[in-house]
Amino acid sequence: MNLRHVLQAELITAMKNQDKPTMMAIRSVLSAIANKEAVDLPPQSAPAGDPVIGYADVPRRELTPAEVRLVVMDEVDERRNSSEYLQTAGKLEQAEALNNEVAILERFLYLT
Repeated sequence: MNLRHVLQAELITAMKNQDKPTMMAIRSVLSAIANKEAVDLPPQSAPAGDPVIGYADVPRRELTPAEVRLVVMDEVDERRNSSEYLQTAGKLEQAEALNNEVAILERFLYLT
């Protein structure tokens, strides 16, 4: 089972258990993965008139398991850096919340 599927299954479990910190962390990572799967469109492929119409119909690329793992690692690093910044700014509660998300997400890195 790849990491993305594990994250999706754990999101369902967290939702059933009403575990909000885990839900927030996993949703954020799954969104980052989805954003990474988006393909860039050349400007001439945009439909005339409304530039938003038709963009949902573009096929997305599928990330390899290694790419998914890198996205999760990037998200963990981003939270660590933000936590350090918040600690130096004296915002200890927000820093602690990010540290909790780091701990939640790191569990998944050791599964693969």
